[in-house]
Amino acid sequence: MLLCSTAVACATLLGGVVAAPAPKAMSEPVLRVNGYPMTKAEVLDIVRARLTRLHMVGPHKNKKLREQLRQRCVQQALSAIVVSGIVRAECARRGLEAGEADLTAAKQADRRRFPTEAAWKEDLSRRGQTEASFEQNLRQRIREKLLRKAICREPPTEAEAQAYYQAHRDRFVDHALDGRTRPLRFEECAASCRMGALARKRTHGYDDWLRQALSAAEIEVLTPTVQDSATGVRIPLSELQKRPAAATQE
Repeated sequence: MLLCSTAVACATLLGGVVAAPAPKAMSEPVLRVNGYPMTKAEVLDIVRARLTRLHMVGPHKNKKLREQLRQRCVQQALSAIVVSGIVRAECARRGLEAGEADLTAAKQADRRRFPTEAAWKEDLSRRGQTEASFEQNLRQRIREKLLRKAICREPPTEAEAQAYYQAHRDRFVDHALDGRTRPLRFEECAASCRMGALARKRTHGYDDWLRQALSAAEIEVLTPTVQDSATGVRIPLSELQKRPAAATQE
């Protein structure tokens, strides 16, 4: 079984041993977050995305520094695993899921940034992703977007729209053909201000919800340590039960 170049590079950087993972083991749950089962494959997708960042900064001859960077990546991965589980569990509870049309549109938008299919796939490899893991990440982003809408349903007040306008007045400018500019009055850009205020309100509402969800998260570790056979890195999932849930937010 061939492994992507990024996985091999990460293994080299971290002193790991490259080996092919067992397909059956990858689909087995290794922990539950608020009742949602996270499989080994889902966990490793998150871990490898963080290890790719380590690979991108280049090799380090200083072993102590390399180990510090590796530990930081692992801790970031643990945080991301919990957040991902919380979001998936809440979406399942609310009956929210990324639709295939939304997923296809988002995938095509990313693909259009590159001149060819091969260039796009090469970029995915540099990011430590396969097409499958890329789609999983897209689904997660869409889930978060759906949650933002579900958590904050109320439209912004006029005062909130006005506040957004005052905070971003430099964005609302009319450009004349002769090159001159004129600041727009609130009445001329009210619709855009309301949309901006709504997006900000949803973000703040989601962030508040996530902080509370992290503090109350129920984490059941089924496999204390997960090893990534592609990089040799061990992920101590048991640590998630030793630290306060709120501390897992990045």
